[in-house]
Amino acid sequence: MYERYLYANSFFSVIKSENDGWYTDRGRILMLYGMWDQRDDEAHPTSGHPYQIWWYYSLNGGTVFVFQDDQGLGEYRLVHSSLAGEIFNGEWDNAIKSGMIEIP
Repeated sequence: MYERYLYANSFFSVIKSENDGWYTDRGRILMLYGMWDQRDDEAHPTSGHPYQIWWYYSLNGGTVFVFQDDQGLGEYRLVHSSLAGEIFNGEWDNAIKSGMIEIP
């Protein structure tokens, strides 16, 4: 668990000196479920905002988490997940590519 905390702070902190990466949406998911099985990054999409898709193949028979950087500042927020209890947006794939997804 401590390794996850260190990883989250190293790679997901919004303000590097604050070590707040574990508190971000990506950090929270990493702390809860560990490293993803597959991660797809779209840092420079032709339309919309940068996003990441994390795949966990053994979590509930296959789970996806989709994060979007809607401000272009490196702060990715969870916009969709197939896991019960998390944010769900059945149109996430179309919405994220058009840049029209709304983040609560």
